[in-house]
Amino acid sequence: MGTIRTILYPLEFSDEGRAGLRGAAELAAQYGATLVVGHVSRRPLLWGGAEAAVEFQPSPDWEPNVEEIEKRIQELVDAEVPPAVPVRWRVASGPVSRTLAELAEAEDADLIVVPTHAHRSWREALAGISPEKVVHYASRPVHTLLVAEP
Repeated sequence: MGTIRTILYPLEFSDEGRAGLRGAAELAAQYGATLVVGHVSRRPLLWGGAEAAVEFQPSPDWEPNVEEIEKRIQELVDAEVPPAVPVRWRVASGPVSRTLAELAEAEDADLIVVPTHAHRSWREALAGISPEKVVHYASRPVHTLLVAEP
């Protein structure tokens, strides 16, 4: 791999996401890279099944509160990223892993850093960022960052 100038970090608002942000910031500092914090808002899912078959549908009228999300990102960046690391952020909505891959392309990221605690329940896999799915969709290298569970 060539020079790492831009690192994309997909931020979830969780303890794991916060720990991963610190790790991604450390990598950015080591490489002298810009850290792009990407947050993908997922549409809430509505349960549409009353019997054995479970059907999930995206909530039709939902829109992310971008101003509130950006405020939360700013607070986390201020708390976890050293001032010497250049940071910018992007907020998007859509299928998480595919949208992160698109953000990586749009930002010309040299590396995507995805946090993991190495094991996931089916609920976590449904709700959160799946490193395996990011690898599947991304045309950029993906680095998984093992973070301790809180």
